Amino acid sequence: MLAALGVQTVQIEAILYLLFLFGSPFIIYVLSRVNVLPIKGLGKLAGISFAVLYIFIVGSAEFADYQLKQELDSFDLDGDGSFSSNEFTPEAEEAMNRYIQDTGRTFAPITGFIFSSIYVGLVFIFIRLFNKYVLKNT
Repeated sequence: MLAALGVQTVQIEAILYLLFLFGSPFIIYVLSRVNVLPIKGLGKLAGISFAVLYIFIVGSAEFADYQLKQELDSFDLDGDGSFSSNEFTPEAEEAMNRYIQDTGRTFAPITGFIFSSIYVGLVFIFIRLFNKYVLKNT
């Protein structure tokens, strides 16, 4: 029962992560349209959306790095920063492999910049075209 609950929690977290990741530019645009965010101009809104999205991606990677490091450090019983033979268990080895083999966290600033640039650019081009052709014709 608890294992199923853990999987469900992870799925909910992943869904919320993806919703924020892909929805944040739209949320920022809508907030500006209903005058909650006092910024006008698609260029400024795109810049804010880029910054929010980039910080979210890099921050998420840093948070994942912190969690994996804490998990790895929990196996270091004497706190000396290295693993002795009695501390190096199969669980500790698995935690070490998760920590050292995830290069995605290392490249998050680069991939976050590229993804944020392309995604926000496409979203705001779509918004501009929608405003120009659909809203003006209604």
